[in-house]
Amino acid sequence: MVAGAKRFRGFTLGDSLRLLVCVGCAWAGSFTLLSLGMPQLLQTTTTQAISLSLARQALQLEGKQTGKHEDRPIRLWAAVNPPPQSQPATGQQADALRRTLQDAGLNGDLRRDPPSQGSWLGGYWLAVQRSSTASRQLWVYASPGTALPWLWPAIRLGSLLLGGSSGVALFLQWQLQRPIQQLLKQLPAIPSGELELVPEAGMGAMRELSIRINRVLEQLNQQHESRRRFLQGLAHDLGSPLTRLSMRVERLEDHPADPTAWDEALPQLRVEIDRLISLTHLLQEAAGEQTEPFRPRLSALDELCERVVASYPQQPIELAVPRLLVRLDQALIERALQNLIDNAIRYGRAPLRLAAQQQRASVVLMVEDSGPGLSSANLLGMPRIPPANDRQQRNRSGVGLSIVERCCQLHGGRLALNRSGLGGLQAELHLPQS
Repeated sequence: MVAGAKRFRGFTLGDSLRLLVCVGCAWAGSFTLLSLGMPQLLQTTTTQAISLSLARQALQLEGKQTGKHEDRPIRLWAAVNPPPQSQPATGQQADALRRTLQDAGLNGDLRRDPPSQGSWLGGYWLAVQRSSTASRQLWVYASPGTALPWLWPAIRLGSLLLGGSSGVALFLQWQLQRPIQQLLKQLPAIPSGELELVPEAGMGAMRELSIRINRVLEQLNQQHESRRRFLQGLAHDLGSPLTRLSMRVERLEDHPADPTAWDEALPQLRVEIDRLISLTHLLQEAAGEQTEPFRPRLSALDELCERVVASYPQQPIELAVPRLLVRLDQALIERALQNLIDNAIRYGRAPLRLAAQQQRASVVLMVEDSGPGLSSANLLGMPRIPPANDRQQRNRSGVGLSIVERCCQLHGGRLALNRSGLGGLQAELHLPQS
């Protein structure tokens, strides 16, 4: 595990709250569904139970024995007028109740009590005329809850079981399956180019998985960009020696019989060919390692700069580099200096200077020219490589400076662009000495 990384804690407090919300909503829906649905599914049983309860209470009022149900309480309304808010009973259930009660010898008025806080589904009132008090009419009451004592416990238990399982299923659908579907939709089957990050959503484990996938995708994107810039820089570097080789071959073709021209050209051709061979080896190593090779070693800075200046025999370059031993990658530093000198030749004017000086624990390499320099202080920032297919536009896009910047980053240093004392541009490579 990376030092300082946040440790994954699994199920978080937020996940627990979301699970409770899902279970609570599912329980409320299940309770409502079962409360309304079970009495409808058990309508025949409910009707029989209500009729038996009304008949039992009516027989108790008449003083008749009812067996084992004698101890059950009776809900009464003792008045001539019907119970308040009750209405005449209508419908199939009411007709079935009347038939059952008539079979039991009960022909009193049957009224419907609407649902209330005390009775979720409402109930029925039956008028009973007691023989001992003929002038006084009594009303007995029965509802699905009183007629079937096990109904509400069954509804509550069923709603808990159904709500709990439905809530967990809803939570998993919301916090697990849906994020996985989004993740699979975001990840391409065949990746190409820059990879887009996936959404970081879902429960704790899913979010942690998305975060780690995004870290891998970011690393792949960085490697892809680094490889692209490295290969583009190599293509840029190959252009300069090829151009110089072409110019020197043309010069030899103009003087094919001049031995002096051949004597001067052969060492220069060898230098350019060696540089092309070095770049080719670098490209082969990069193709095998998939990353830009970096092999620093203790090197003599003055000798390295002398080799760089020697590769420009047609261009006088002032050399002011003291004897310093610095740990650096010689091939990368040579590439960086040659790119800066090529830019100075192309965009500046002679004289040119390659100098170095020691500043505390770092060494500063400077390439200066006598050209117009930078026209604005805003141009002192590092240029970036814009995407372009046009060859001339790529030549003007600052590829060389990007190569130099990458070289400085690999060495743990930086690149700075300032105005030179010669009047032009001064490019500074700040490199750590150790």
